[in-house]
Amino acid sequence: MQYYISCYGIKGLKSKRTLKFPRISKPKKVVFVLLLILPSLLYNFPFLLYPLGNPYTTIKNHPPTFLDGKSLFIADIHFTGDPMDLGTYLVSEAIDYLIIIGDLYDSPNIYQDFGIQNTLRLLNLDTYSGQIYFTWGPPHDPLVNITAANFQTLGHFGLFVTTHYRILAHHGVHRSRFGSVAFLINYFISYPLLEQLWRKRAGIPEDIWIFTGHSHITKLYPDLKIANCGGFKKIPLFHLRLGEGILVDEHIRLVTIPF
Repeated sequence: MQYYISCYGIKGLKSKRTLKFPRISKPKKVVFVLLLILPSLLYNFPFLLYPLGNPYTTIKNHPPTFLDGKSLFIADIHFTGDPMDLGTYLVSEAIDYLIIIGDLYDSPNIYQDFGIQNTLRLLNLDTYSGQIYFTWGPPHDPLVNITAANFQTLGHFGLFVTTHYRILAHHGVHRSRFGSVAFLINYFISYPLLEQLWRKRAGIPEDIWIFTGHSHITKLYPDLKIANCGGFKKIPLFHLRLGEGILVDEHIRLVTIPF
């Protein structure tokens, strides 16, 4: 049998034959799809690999930071160099402590361009007399120890103790590396699914409050002791409340910061 190749495929001079591909069984298809999806799931949701690398085994051995006054927790400022007035509210409300839970910067390059002193000046925090604590929000924040007169970097986590509460603050990349995934889950599900899964997988005691950011969606669940500080950056196509935070004194409640 002689064949020739044309732009229309393989044709025989005397007869036609169709090319047959081997059939893939359904179980093999399922395995193939899982092999494609599983690495992405494990990468985006690191808690699925706990107890390997469980961060709480390290966190609970760190000395806590004591907050003996009015404390404001915020996240996701995403500073790009444009002025933003955060200081006026802190002074007017007599806030003793400001805790920034990640994504202070929109990218590490912004920190390199401005430095912490200019950043604080443009946020109207350079004259703030209270103490500022900061936890990283990778990949937006540089993973370096940023310090100033009243500015202290705590690393990936901050463990805080007040008269009434224990609070574990972290940006949220341990529950979902991609903020867009955390955003969509928090936006469409009126339940802190990822936060609860992370708490259980990490073994965080039920009496500790978990404060996060990352998803830019402000939420407060007193019964579950979970709070999300929201953010200050607009997200196209979605209407979100901006400039909110978590105020902690005798109570834990949501507040709005005019900026």
